[in-house]
Amino acid sequence: MLNADPPDHTRLRGLVAAAFTRPRIEALRPRVAEIAESLADAMAPLGTADLVRSFTGPLPVQVISELLGVPEDGRASFRAWTSQALGSTSEKQREAFVELNGYLAELVSEKQRSPGDHLLSALTAVYDQREGRLSKAELVGTANLLVVAGHDTTVNLLGNAMVALLRHPEQARRLRERPELLPGAVEELLRFDPPVEFTPMRYAAEEITLGGARIPRGGAVVVAPTSVGRADPAMTERDRDVLDVSRPAVRHLSFGHGIHHCLGAPLARLEAEVGLGTLLRRFPDLTTAVPPADIPLIPVGLMRGPVSLPVTYTPVPATP
Repeated sequence: MLNADPPDHTRLRGLVAAAFTRPRIEALRPRVAEIAESLADAMAPLGTADLVRSFTGPLPVQVISELLGVPEDGRASFRAWTSQALGSTSEKQREAFVELNGYLAELVSEKQRSPGDHLLSALTAVYDQREGRLSKAELVGTANLLVVAGHDTTVNLLGNAMVALLRHPEQARRLRERPELLPGAVEELLRFDPPVEFTPMRYAAEEITLGGARIPRGGAVVVAPTSVGRADPAMTERDRDVLDVSRPAVRHLSFGHGIHHCLGAPLARLEAEVGLGTLLRRFPDLTTAVPPADIPLIPVGLMRGPVSLPVTYTPVPATP
């Protein structure tokens, strides 16, 4: 039986969703396109690059910085802390988390004093009729979650998508010829090679049966989005392993489902659509600089994606 009072995380999610709306995210499209173009400008004259370092990593960090209202003079430090905090476990990582949390707390205080038109300002204005405004601790925690969840997963969404397209040049060519396919292609790429390998463990509150398997009370359940994307019964067994950027009605669980559906899904989709479109348009002969089998991937864990992605292309002058 469900508890009459929803848990705090359910309340918090509902309040955050009030500020994290699709129109607010769609309004970011022109700025996301400007950021993507500037990153492509920096790459263009070089003829070779690591896409993770030069494009798929910086794009989400710059977008989340602007979304939260990080001022220009604080973005270098913000990007450094974010990069270290989301890196491998180390003393520097812990220090970076402390620095990042401290900075976000200061940023929340600033938005409370002088609200602007950024998401963090909108969150400070969110009001619950029963419990009032979000507390500062809730605001800082939410900002931290947006940074972590909005960075790592999107970096790997972009990285995996580019690896898949570079391994299937005919699909990349189709998107160059028909860019209107990009929104649907993002869904297919999420199905084909999602950025999350496994979800955190869930534990059965009572004995249940899932897919014919009995799960005892207290038993652990782990969802593998990578496997789910290749197990759609509506598709033939052969089609499940085929990348098709024009596939209609793609189904996947890369953004979760139900009450666990990712609040940042519209932003991730926007960044992927704009980012992939920019790379495909600006670098028509983009190819991997190493054999596909030698592309280094994140070790087995929750996340899935390339650690680096060396590419080559014909050098071209940056756009004026």
